[in-house]
Amino acid sequence: MIDILLVNTEDKYPQIYTDNIIYMLDRTGTKYNNVHIITDEQYDGVWNKLQLFRDFKKGPYLYLDLDVCLTKNVEHLQRKEFTLLTAWWRTKHHTPLNSSIMSWEGDYSFYYNIFATKPDYYMIKYKGIVTIFNQAYEKMREHGPWSKYMLFE
Repeated sequence: MIDILLVNTEDKYPQIYTDNIIYMLDRTGTKYNNVHIITDEQYDGVWNKLQLFRDFKKGPYLYLDLDVCLTKNVEHLQRKEFTLLTAWWRTKHHTPLNSSIMSWEGDYSFYYNIFATKPDYYMIKYKGIVTIFNQAYEKMREHGPWSKYMLFE
């Protein structure tokens, strides 16, 4: 079974959004072990999602944005490899990824660890975390898995 991960660090979403995700999971019959919620606002906005990779290194995990709507069981979204949504609605000059739903099993802490060395720099250089994920994918595809250690440069 999966662990559900949520991030609620801003005033943007009151507690009812977190409660609603849990309600939708239960209503759809989704089986899960635990729900973990990151509430520590270390960075601006979406950048707080990177804390997930610092704290959750075993899995399997399924991350859900607080504004998603679940109408069916979502257990089938769990993946062993780190997986994001394809952002089919975005224009080509933008990354083709979306982080509203993410799944993984194992240690992907390198995303957080590299970012945490110079967070202000990376928050200015990149438009958001999906830009980092997209660059990581391209580098690993070109140079192999070891290239994750040369990300963001």
